[in-house]
Amino acid sequence: MTTTARLQCIAMLLTALSPLPSASFHYSGWTMQKQHQYVQKNSVFVLESQQVPTVESEQQQILKEIKSTSTSSFTTKGALSMSIDELAEVLDGKGRALLAWDCYSIGVDPAIFYGDPTFENADEIRSLLPTQRRTQTLGKDALSKLSSLYANNGGQVEGGVASLSHISRSSDDTTKLLLQLQDGLEVETVIIPWNGERSTLCISSQVGCRQGCTFCATGRMGRLRSLSSDEILSQMFFARKICRLENLPEIRNIVFMGMGEPADNAENV
Repeated sequence: MTTTARLQCIAMLLTALSPLPSASFHYSGWTMQKQHQYVQKNSVFVLESQQVPTVESEQQQILKEIKSTSTSSFTTKGALSMSIDELAEVLDGKGRALLAWDCYSIGVDPAIFYGDPTFENADEIRSLLPTQRRTQTLGKDALSKLSSLYANNGGQVEGGVASLSHISRSSDDTTKLLLQLQDGLEVETVIIPWNGERSTLCISSQVGCRQGCTFCATGRMGRLRSLSSDEILSQMFFARKICRLENLPEIRNIVFMGMGEPADNAENV
């Protein structure tokens, strides 16, 4: 079986996790443009249903192969998992580190925002930053140093740590994000709004899980691997971005109730 087919099988397994109430609608017409904003091609929501593979032996064989080859792409800290002081040392300045973190905290990738002079909605993004940061920028030297942290994609979190491959949204605005990691594996994170006032983010800590709970689709996968700290934090990054773009309530709470057992990945959690 090809790698593509394997990943499709994993994606369908993940879809079975924590199904959303009522019908699950997704933005079938959203694409990522150069400015990394979502643009709607059409005005309709398409109801999509997916089926979980039924050949158990084939699933087990695929998962066994992936377990034997999958490891985290990150053996050292990236910008997301660094403290302000650690990032300041890399970027040669605490102000630069704070500016980068202010961007990450609203779901804006500083490597993209300051690296692309044609970035759309730049004024709107700056208005979301603290007043003292709005006229500040990251120059070529700082961007070059930032790129060394996620060297496989020019310092970008988007594509360098994870990519958003699918969004689904229920009638109560609960929004499920499917993120593809650098090794092709995928994890889910879920934004759960409450009464229009705040949102809770449900985060994954592993791909799969070794606990083997019979009621859980993740448990049936077994543990493929643990997530790095950057991969865990990238879920918050993408969730903050979607909340900003979709006008969802601000994330105030985080629970590790997604894929995996956080106690089995305590160091990175």
